[in-house]
Amino acid sequence: MKNKFGIIFYYKLIFIYIFSFHFHSILGQNTTKQRTNKIFAVSLDPSASQIICALNKEHSIVGVHKNATSPSVLAKKRIAGSIRFPSKEAIDRFKPNVLFLSSKCVTPVDKLKKESHIIIQNDIRSISDIFESIRIIGRLYNCDSIASQLIDSLNNTLNIINKNLNILKEKDRKNVVNCVGFSNRNVFIANEKTLSYDILNAAGALPLKRREKESIIRIPYEEFIELNPDVIILRKSDSWISDSL
Repeated sequence: MKNKFGIIFYYKLIFIYIFSFHFHSILGQNTTKQRTNKIFAVSLDPSASQIICALNKEHSIVGVHKNATSPSVLAKKRIAGSIRFPSKEAIDRFKPNVLFLSSKCVTPVDKLKKESHIIIQNDIRSISDIFESIRIIGRLYNCDSIASQLIDSLNNTLNIINKNLNILKEKDRKNVVNCVGFSNRNVFIANEKTLSYDILNAAGALPLKRREKESIIRIPYEEFIELNPDVIILRKSDSWISDSL
């Protein structure tokens, strides 16, 4: 089967997680109205870090997760724990007034609450949520115009892709399966109502759609092999499985 389709690793997919989050405040504060003259941010969410850098506000980041290497400026920042396990001690030491958390964070948010900072956590849903997230963080940083320019640039790219899709025949579109994990002879794939599904569809692919309501569904390995997709997307950490596919 592995010779019948290409395998694309997650970390190389076009901007799927570069701008992939929708802001909401864990503490109940309205971040759309929150404006701060000077921000000191600890960002343990890769997507939040990417947006902050895209808005030319990387100097505001005082702490990042331990694997932050892109953009390269983040590699020089102080470590405030990991994506899943923030270091409360480091966060307290860095004294941020904004704390960005990933949806993969397993540390209870209550343990990270503090009156001196607001907490913002991601909620990935769709491309439209990406744009809304850029608007909100742009307002937070008092750079609404730069945020609007970034959104316009992404919209222009999507429009160009859409024009090319209009001349692409349905039979020429690739069937794509986005794998998000493997366990006990099962494959976990992204279904509808996920950001990756939305972006793959916008890019002209035919992402797998199942009747299950869950956004992440489990498929037995044998059934997955029978799907015989044109393209399989793997996370970098799952690259070991590619030889068996």
